[in-house]
Parts: sequence; C-alpha cells; structure tokens
Amino acid sequence: INEFSMFTEPRGLGMEMLIEQLSHQNSFLVRLVPEGKVDKIKFTETTAQEISISFVYKNEKTECEVEYHFLHKQVGVRNLEFSINGTTFKREVGEAYKQKLISGGQEIPIEDPFAISISMFVNAIRGEGDPLISGAEIIENLSLQDTLVKAYLGAIH
Repeated sequence: INEFSMFTEPRGLGMEMLIEQLSHQNSFLVRLVPEGKVDKIKFTETTAQEISISFVYKNEKTECEVEYHFLHKQVGVRNLEFSINGTTFKREVGEAYKQKLISGGQEIPIEDPFAISISMFVNAIRGEGDPLISGAEIIENLSLQDTLVKAYLGAIH
C-alpha cells in the first residue's frame, strides 16, 4: 500500500472531530500497514469545521502517503469515502441503514461494519472466535491517535 486517504463527516467540531473519528481511520491504516511509524505530519486545514492531515506511515516493507480529511456535519447521514492506491470507495447509506460501497461503477452491498465489530467482540468474550481488531492493532491505533492529536495541538497553538 503506497497511498491511503479517508474522508469523513464527524458531528464534533475542532478537536472533537479527531476524538470522534481518528480511531476509525487508524483502524484501516494499521490493518493495511501494520507496525508503522509516523513521519512528516502536516496540517493543511485546522478550522473548527474542517481538519486535513497528511503524513507518511511506514514500516519495513512500505512507505504509505496518508491523508485524512474531516468536515463537520451536524445532521443527516454522514458520508465516508476512502482510497487505497488510487482506487476510491464511497459508502452509501440507504433506507433502514442498508449500506453499500461504490467503486468504479460497481456497487458492493455491505453489512454495517460497526455492528459486525460489536458482534465479533461479544462472540470473542464468549470464547467463540476473535474480535475484529487485535490487541496489537488497538495499541498501534492508540499510539497513532496520540501522535496525531499532539501534532494537531502543536499546529493550532
């Protein structure tokens, strides 16, 4: 993976956008580029309504250019779009919260990822399988989130 970007529309403003959404972006990234390290963090937008972060996330096998874009949206279905190596996927939410990914003219029906994660977590507690996210991925995600939040605080002060 050389390139990963994600666009989301959190309800919070400013720092609240990061608190609400960073763990989701990071979950994708740490799965795609495990055991990565952050380099070259840059903020191109840092308003209460919009935050854009770019950085390099690299491990011993790859160097991935990453962009996260957060745009405040208070009401309604919040859009989500991500791109991996130039291939873009847009989540569409329809009636009864039915979801699909759209990419290159193809529509792929998907289950609600949050519901899947909770179900897998509950099953893991019961001893019936593994959670969606491993302990190592959670720690890497939190470390990445900590690094990005500290960089954001430095950028706005």
